Amino acid sequence: MTRASSIKPDPAKAQTTFFKDEFPVIRRALISFLLCVVLGAAAIGLSMYVRDQWQTNLNQAQSQRNAMRQKVSEAETEQRDIADFQAKFERLRGRGLIGEERRLDWVEAIGRIHEKRRLLTLSYDFSGQKVFTVDPTVSMGDIELRGTKMTLHMELLHELDLLRFLADLNGTSLQVVQKCKLARPAGQQTAPLAPRLSADCTLYWVTMVDRTDTAKNGH
Repeated sequence: MTRASSIKPDPAKAQTTFFKDEFPVIRRALISFLLCVVLGAAAIGLSMYVRDQWQTNLNQAQSQRNAMRQKVSEAETEQRDIADFQAKFERLRGRGLIGEERRLDWVEAIGRIHEKRRLLTLSYDFSGQKVFTVDPTVSMGDIELRGTKMTLHMELLHELDLLRFLADLNGTSLQVVQKCKLARPAGQQTAPLAPRLSADCTLYWVTMVDRTDTAKNGH
């Protein structure tokens, strides 16, 4: 009769664990793997940060460039406006519209037109200057609009004499005609150059004056 043999497990081998016996084998590889993961994540994060910073800097540069272009465009527009205004200002000043009234120039202009048009008798009289009231919605700044009243009497061969005279007069300065009254002279007019009509008009010679300059001059 054979004796049965039994194999008993080694107690030391039976207590083998992963962290105690197997982990040391793969620890170096696992640490290297984790280090690669961390470095990879850091590299991705850094690249995203650099990309965001680059995009931010690009957007700022574009905004600054657009702002600079806008400033240059505004400066060019302002220069054009100033040049245009100066040209208009010089034309207005040349016509006697800017500054104090120029009655002597007006008298000379009337004389030239009278001689050029070969008009019949005319007479006129200037009254005092007054300040015009401007609509409050119109911004005038320190500019004051003034008008010098003139009453005019003319003897006419026909209505065109009056219209041409006023048109020529307006070419030398600026006038606002308030009213004109035409009348036929009494009696029969038989002479070739006898007046067929008479005109009585009221008009204003317009000027613009800087109030600050007026205050400095004590007017």
